[in-house]
Amino acid sequence: MALTERTLWALAVAEYPVVDAHDYDAVHRTFGPAFGPWLPVAVRHGSGAVTVLAVGGNTDPVRALTAVVGEWARCPEAPTAGDVAREAPQGLLLRHGLARLAGEVVGIDIPGDLPLR
Repeated sequence: MALTERTLWALAVAEYPVVDAHDYDAVHRTFGPAFGPWLPVAVRHGSGAVTVLAVGGNTDPVRALTAVVGEWARCPEAPTAGDVAREAPQGLLLRHGLARLAGEVVGIDIPGDLPLR
């Protein structure tokens, strides 16, 4: 189903709670069955900063980040994994089986400068 502008707006402005990356139960409770079981993914930026994502079940994190780029209206010209993990609307991330979390965890590492086009 094609996304309408209204749907994109709804996804972009929806408010989602900040969930601690270490609190697996809160991730399940907040984001539902798409994140059971969930895989922690750390997108590491050149500055040393980390954005933690919950990746749902059988979701491939790089493919999911790339898919978000295709629907993200304010996407940079040459998007990287770091751009999407840090800046994309949480609603669009959720649509593709990802959720942005607080904190840092040991998980799959993805370099923030990984190009997504």
